[in-house]
Amino acid sequence: MAPLLAMGVMCMGKENNLMVEYLRDNHRFADLFNGGLFAGKCVVKADELDATSENYTEFSVPPADKAAGASSTINTIPRSRDVSKQLKSGATLRILAVEEQSSIDYTMPWRCMNYDALEYGRQVRDIRYRVFHHRSERTLSHYALQKR
Repeated sequence: MAPLLAMGVMCMGKENNLMVEYLRDNHRFADLFNGGLFAGKCVVKADELDATSENYTEFSVPPADKAAGASSTINTIPRSRDVSKQLKSGATLRILAVEEQSSIDYTMPWRCMNYDALEYGRQVRDIRYRVFHHRSERTLSHYALQKR
């Protein structure tokens, strides 16, 4: 699983869209992380960054109203990070992400953890499909580390 590192940037409305476009440039993105997290030391290099698409669908099933005899319907909620990049340096793949916000949002840590959980879920589904789609087993409980 890829470790994730997220950074918040304060923006609002149209400025949010401008900041997203501004940070799509690898040099600017690397500068933000190097300046904000590494005191200006060049740890994140622009030529080691690749764009990623972190678009997810979150599913929620509301509780059924048993008294009315209604059946549950599955709601889908689209989720996506503002800007994310893969950092390909060494043997470990890292994903760096930026979330813009217009005011202090105390749920931001939860939102970032939710994005991480959705990404890990996607990776597990991909592994499960690659490893088990020709077998009757459908769980990863016996999945060996060397098969990752």
